[in-house]
Amino acid sequence: MSELDKSHIGDIGIIADRETAAALTELLARDGWRVTHIPVDTTPTSSADAHALLLVVLPPDAADAWLARRQGNAAQAAPAIVVLPPDGAIDTWTWIRRGWDDAATRDDLAAVAARWRPPACSLARLEGVFGVAEVAQLSLGLRERLVAAVAMLRASDDRAALAETAHRLAGICGILGFDDAGRCWRALAETRDLPLPDVHRATRLAIAAIDRHYAGG
Repeated sequence: MSELDKSHIGDIGIIADRETAAALTELLARDGWRVTHIPVDTTPTSSADAHALLLVVLPPDAADAWLARRQGNAAQAAPAIVVLPPDGAIDTWTWIRRGWDDAATRDDLAAVAARWRPPACSLARLEGVFGVAEVAQLSLGLRERLVAAVAMLRASDDRAALAETAHRLAGICGILGFDDAGRCWRALAETRDLPLPDVHRATRLAIAAIDRHYAGG
């Protein structure tokens, strides 16, 4: 796993023109976010991915082009939300299937960003009980499974096929303190009707928490 720039962990990066970024910075600062403007013509890099969240405020075609330029596996990078014009209802799952982590309009951006605020992580506490090596083996192994699960979610919404993976993930997520992810995968394992975007978000947040822990953030 590559080294993260720890100075940005917990921040939001906004890919937009300067005027748009300034307006959204004021909005998000009210909720306690620290915001960095990333110019539109900046090539996506690991430094951008060190943020807790990326907001891409570009026309849909340009946003997809930015996403295509992004290097590496998207599940190993900061969650990215595409911010769309308020022209109608947004089908979030369609945008997730296209490779994004969420979609929002400017009107609901603050509420959507709040759902992606980094959760507390229990790994340090567990290391004190079970040992660093044991927790690393479990958590990094879980991370690999979660990355694969994100790919599976984006490839198919066949809940029956997801149920097999769900049983395994629910247990280990619960053991390591990723309660939201554990609850979501347990619901899938029990074939309960849970919105797949919720499962995806909890899974990506667990991956990000593991990355932050081993980056020292």
